[in-house]
Amino acid sequence: MIPSFALIAGVAYITYCKTSEAAVAMEEMNGKFIGNNAKSLKVLIANSRDQGSRREMNEEERLLRLFIIVPKAMTEVELKDHFAQFGDVERCQVMNPLHCCFFLLYCYSQLISSMHSYR
Repeated sequence: MIPSFALIAGVAYITYCKTSEAAVAMEEMNGKFIGNNAKSLKVLIANSRDQGSRREMNEEERLLRLFIIVPKAMTEVELKDHFAQFGDVERCQVMNPLHCCFFLLYCYSQLISSMHSYR
């Protein structure tokens, strides 16, 4: 079963050159709409894969990267052009939905079972 948000949402990462630019972009764009899209953006500071709940040594470097839930049809060009108004965008990546997935599971054993059946 595919979660309903997966049918209408995509995932993107934007990396700025300065933390101040990333902070302004996050504050200005969270909950906003781009173009004629009916789905608003969700913008957060991105955690690195190995970070979890602990702090990194280089906190400023971590604060350069934003995690964004975008409308599924959003392109990298469209997203980068819009976010460039807040500063120099070093990198913009809209994740390919075929290489990205989210799971809502209620216990750890479900996660492990899902991972084993996927392989």
